[in-house]
Amino acid sequence: MERRRRNDRPRRLFTIDLANATLPLVRAILRDIVSVARELDERHRRVAPLLEAQPAEANDPYSEEILDVRQQLESDQRRLKALTAELAELGVRLSDPLVGEVEFPARIGDRRGWLSWRLDESEVDHWRPKRTSARRRLPMAATADDGPTDFGAAGGASS
Repeated sequence: MERRRRNDRPRRLFTIDLANATLPLVRAILRDIVSVARELDERHRRVAPLLEAQPAEANDPYSEEILDVRQQLESDQRRLKALTAELAELGVRLSDPLVGEVEFPARIGDRRGWLSWRLDESEVDHWRPKRTSARRRLPMAATADDGPTDFGAAGGASS
């Protein structure tokens, strides 16, 4: 039974096997996201004070450079948004663009939760209950994915 989103598209619920099977594509998209997000973050930290203090005026000798920097920032923001949309089309949610963390919606026992994966991990081996922020390692038995598993309180909090 799949639930419908507000825009009436079916929402995919992932099993551990399905989440792991999508990792090659997710990994490629997420590498681009991390690269763009880090560059955007760094550039924004360097130039934000200048942009705020220096309004672009027609007779200002730096107005062309300021306009160029703003356009580059906007272009990077659009690229990040497009990459995030690619993940969303797969049914995957971007959790942290700087760390490279995504979440796959899943049914965990009788409740909704998230399978959690980070770019530096080889496979999906963490999960997070829907209303908490702490990732937990999946129990060993859950990695042999035969369907919904009640993870309950298994696995301690992990980073």
